[in-house]
Amino acid sequence: MNRRAVIIITLVLIAVALMAAVGVRLAGAVTRQQDASRCRERMMHIRHAMLQYAQQYAVFPPTVESLVTEKMLPAAEVNCPLGGQYHYCAAGRKRSEIQPQSVLMFEDAANHPEMGNVLYGDGEVRGVPTKRIEALRRLLDRTTAKAASRIVPGGLSPVQSPARPATDPLE
Repeated sequence: MNRRAVIIITLVLIAVALMAAVGVRLAGAVTRQQDASRCRERMMHIRHAMLQYAQQYAVFPPTVESLVTEKMLPAAEVNCPLGGQYHYCAAGRKRSEIQPQSVLMFEDAANHPEMGNVLYGDGEVRGVPTKRIEALRRLLDRTTAKAASRIVPGGLSPVQSPARPATDPLE
């Protein structure tokens, strides 16, 4: 083979390798967005069941598991679709106690590497940077306000939970 043919073949192979690398990277970004979207949708289902429970009992459920017991939510809906954890922060609170900026639930920072979802008292599920979710989790660990439940794949374990305070790290 002559030198020109070797150079052309080398350039073609490099171009194909670069296109494959870009394709894999784009596919990964699309998958992350789909995962976050499925998680957001799952949190919206939980929110709907929480509101249904609060309308019936005048308070939010003591645990998300209560929504399953009351047949307001399928058992498969209480965790992140990726198998991660949600942190429930509205246990036993009256609807009148919930402010629009109150955090009702958030997902563990390990669920999604860059952005995580937070369910607020206004009913919105918003994506926030993982660093802010980690700060919220630290705040939750330090707070001894109202009892809440930490949803884990194998069951529930108690943690403490406040409403979203004015000095919330998410602001």
